[in-house]
Amino acid sequence: MLRLAALIGLVAVLALAGGAVYVAATDSPPPARSVEKVVPDARLPR
Repeated sequence: MLRLAALIGLVAVLALAGGAVYVAATDSPPPARSVEKVVPDARLPR
């Protein structure tokens, strides 16, 4: 049972390390889109 728990822990650590390497190695730009909002005059300070 201890061997199974160690194996599951090792797989989890390897998966986290692989994910971290993937995120660090890829250069994906963040999604960008323009946002236009209409703000009514009543909400602006005087």
